Amino acid sequence: MSKVIEKPTHIKSLVDDTLIEINEELLLMITKTIKSFENAINALDKGDNKLAMKVINKDNDINHLEEQINYSVTIALAKYQPMATDLRKLIAALKISNDVERIADYAKSIANTAVINADRTFLTDNFLLKTKEMSEIVIDMLKKSEIAIKDYDVNKAYKVASSGEELDALLKDAFKSNPFELVKEDNVESYIELMSVVRNLERARDHVKNVCESVIFVGNGTIVEL
Repeated sequence: MSKVIEKPTHIKSLVDDTLIEINEELLLMITKTIKSFENAINALDKGDNKLAMKVINKDNDINHLEEQINYSVTIALAKYQPMATDLRKLIAALKISNDVERIADYAKSIANTAVINADRTFLTDNFLLKTKEMSEIVIDMLKKSEIAIKDYDVNKAYKVASSGEELDALLKDAFKSNPFELVKEDNVESYIELMSVVRNLERARDHVKNVCESVIFVGNGTIVEL
């Protein structure tokens, strides 16, 4: 029987410290992304140009965190050659940070729409109602995924992913709606702009599910598609 080669204690300690630091950066990244999403939706709802611009300007902070995580993971892989769970955590950190960065981009895109509609020329109350209902699901998924990442809790990850199915009926309803129930102006550009908000919410939901897949990969070493 082959002998299991264990890392020296001081190397294992360095790996553990690095993983803790990366996990903290991931959680901070998600916290900032949640705030960006909340602000983007509120800006759209209230026609708040200042709040929308805050989301747009803060996007660089989230991008910087992703870059820092990528750098830390690359250095850890090169220096410590981690194995088993430690290796999975590092690989997952790369994937999660990328997914969260994309979610933040969707928040930024919604904020851009809020800027365009700052004078509330083409946004209807009906569309706002649909958008807020869908965004609440996405934001709730993000918050719960943040909890799952803390301990790489597989059961919580599965629950978060399944909760995203609630969005499907709302998406279907939104795309089947009469365009003139969603926009005030009789023009295609307005409708396309608002439908992009719905698409951004759908894509954000899908990326949260990707985050859940990464949590499951760390937790039990299984690659799943949710």
